Amino acid sequence: MPAISGEIKPEDVAAASVLLQCLQASKSNQSENGVAAQLQNGWKPSKELADAIEALAEEARRALPDVTVGLWPGAVKAEPYDEMRDEKGHCRAAYAGVIKEMDQILNRKPRRINDFKAESEKCFKGDNRLYHIPRMLTQPEAANITAGVAQRAQALRRLVMDVNSRKEMKVGQLSCVRSGALPRDVFNRIAARAGEQWTQNLVQKEADSKKLYWNIWYGPDIIRGPCEHGHEFYVVEDNLGYVGGFGDLPLARQVLLGEANGSKGFPELKPHLEPANAERLYEEMANHYKRQVAEGEKVVVLYYHRSVRDDNEDRRLVTLLRQKGLVPVQLPDEKGPREDQPRLLVRHGRVLLAPAKTTSQKDLGSDRRSRSPVRRRGSPVKQAAPMEEPVGLVVLLSEPTDVQPGHPSTKLRSAIDEARSRISAYEEMEKKEVMKASRNEKSLVSMKAKVEFLDTEGNKSSLQMKGGKLIWTWTDKNTNQSERTDGPIRYNAGSGKLTFGESYHYKPDAEGLKKLEQAWQMSDHPIEAERARRCATELREAVESVGQVIGERDSKNARDQLFRVLRRDDKEGWQRLMEGKQGVPGLLEAYYKGRVKVANGPGLILVEDKELCSYMDQLIRHYLGEEPLLRTIPTRSFAGEADLIHSVFDNPSTQPNVVVKRVDGRGGNAVWVGAKLPRQEFLAARPLVAAEPEAFIVQRYTALSKVDGQITDLRGPAFITSSDEALSGGPGVAVSPVLWGRGVPADSSNGLLGLAQNPCKVVRRVHGEQLEAVWSTGLRGWGLLDCAAPADVPAAFSAFLGYETDDPAAFYA
Repeated sequence: MPAISGEIKPEDVAAASVLLQCLQASKSNQSENGVAAQLQNGWKPSKELADAIEALAEEARRALPDVTVGLWPGAVKAEPYDEMRDEKGHCRAAYAGVIKEMDQILNRKPRRINDFKAESEKCFKGDNRLYHIPRMLTQPEAANITAGVAQRAQALRRLVMDVNSRKEMKVGQLSCVRSGALPRDVFNRIAARAGEQWTQNLVQKEADSKKLYWNIWYGPDIIRGPCEHGHEFYVVEDNLGYVGGFGDLPLARQVLLGEANGSKGFPELKPHLEPANAERLYEEMANHYKRQVAEGEKVVVLYYHRSVRDDNEDRRLVTLLRQKGLVPVQLPDEKGPREDQPRLLVRHGRVLLAPAKTTSQKDLGSDRRSRSPVRRRGSPVKQAAPMEEPVGLVVLLSEPTDVQPGHPSTKLRSAIDEARSRISAYEEMEKKEVMKASRNEKSLVSMKAKVEFLDTEGNKSSLQMKGGKLIWTWTDKNTNQSERTDGPIRYNAGSGKLTFGESYHYKPDAEGLKKLEQAWQMSDHPIEAERARRCATELREAVESVGQVIGERDSKNARDQLFRVLRRDDKEGWQRLMEGKQGVPGLLEAYYKGRVKVANGPGLILVEDKELCSYMDQLIRHYLGEEPLLRTIPTRSFAGEADLIHSVFDNPSTQPNVVVKRVDGRGGNAVWVGAKLPRQEFLAARPLVAAEPEAFIVQRYTALSKVDGQITDLRGPAFITSSDEALSGGPGVAVSPVLWGRGVPADSSNGLLGLAQNPCKVVRRVHGEQLEAVWSTGLRGWGLLDCAAPADVPAAFSAFLGYETDDPAAFYA
């Protein structure tokens, strides 16, 4: 393409960016959204035109570089910290003991390292594998991490107490807002996205929002930064609720050390690890819960059926809590509770534990009048019904929306989750319909003007837009009766027929076809795919509107519109969700009346928002008067800076230095790691950000530290409660001495790591004056690999287990 001549102006760059955005939108089948609405529906650029548009945008930016300022220049060039080796390639002190043992194993029986992969996978029932080299930290490092987790938890606790401390929720009265630690507009955005009613509006007369018990599990994702940043530890995001990684820690230690059934492990490592303390958090948690209930009341753990979960961590956690004296109860699905299992009931506002009903069949003998004894049909004899027991606290190993979807505290979140589920289903349906349809099948989606025409049999028809809808009216020439249908309308380009239903086919005559071609808007999608796309679009727009702030309030009209769209889309499904037997009807009414306590309950989604995470350093200073021990990765919101989208997407030099993500995404969903993606894939996020800027943030790309060739992170399990009880992390906060971690090979990583696919568990503390071990588990391996190692580095450094990773989900999420 020839170079651009003449003077380049900022508006030229903007124009090129708009063209590029339109191009990206058309490639993503989003031609009716955002800027791409300027394009004709169904327009597909040729490869030559696409390349020309992209080249124009790139050259315009290079010609006028000051139009967009790059963010965090050079971030991608920072060298990642090597956890095992120092700058000279020598083994770090924290790894000395473990590497010495693994080096001897490699020399004597290297097959043990190969076999360990299969052993660990068997012990974890196929949903996890352990890595043979532990993750190690020095004692000061480990102490700093656990103290930092406790500090962040204390700040979050104070924020929730601040929010719940008033009879009416007035944002301007929050101490963090008054001080400027959390800007007012930011809080309003976060609260709108949370989609929850204020606790003050839900508590009954018997309860007080200040005194209402709450408890939530907590586990921030922590990484060690590169050498250029002083290899400090940073928090990527704060995870709250039922956090992954809580259920595998004791088993991980047992498998690594060969103490679990089916695992030989590496007992040689035990002298280098402190005595087992992986269960301390569970003991502290269970004891705290039992102290919250009256004598004779039960603490129940409500968990999902195994068919709902992708792995077995739930089952392991349920077993651990059962061993600590808590009572597991399976969460009922939409069919309601099963009577052959323990279940929760709510009667007269009280929560009760009902045992499983049992019956026995008793042989009542034989008929003596018969020469051949005949067994009488056994009649069920009911056992004496066991007593129902009162429940004082319920721990949710589930989303609150699945416990009582139609309660005012969860209704909006239930609707949002249901809408997103339907959107995914419609998108999948659209793909399938496009794949199986004939090339001639298209959809008439709109008209520029009203057109009246005759079909080849002389019947009259008209096509027009009314109230934004496509209306097709046709009149039978024999009966003079008219019928009407809404669009979109099926059109076969081969036969030239418009079709309604399965049996009504109308072919415009030549004159009518000519008029139609001048006025109609046609989509290349077949009719079923077009309908699926429209349904998904309508649901998506309804969901996006819910999180928007009008003035200083979220839009109640948007909530009602979402409910209407869901009801219209599937009335029976919506009614079943809101009024059905799923979960435990009445549980949340009892909670807000103060008659039962709930852990991981509703009302706390606000504190896990990713935009809030970016203000945690300020909140720590405000609420605790302390400097953060674990700093948050530098983060900016697209909502508050109009030019930020240009800086991130319109300057190619910025891409490798940033990570873009949705604030309400989970795992690796809606995360774009610029350093790991081709330019086209990264730019695919631009129209999404432009359409909904308040839903996206951008973070500085931070090179993750490595352990034996894998990039890794950590998670610090903890729980936060409204109680002032003195716990291991201070008043109302308990922190585990066990850390949880993940890893993926650096060479094959796209910057994302899936919790469900490649979780790694980390356990810390060893004997020794200066060392504290943190051993990681869950790193997936496929065999022993050998490579040359420096002469002064133990051979164990050159033997490692790789991964079987296809689609890891995010370290950076």
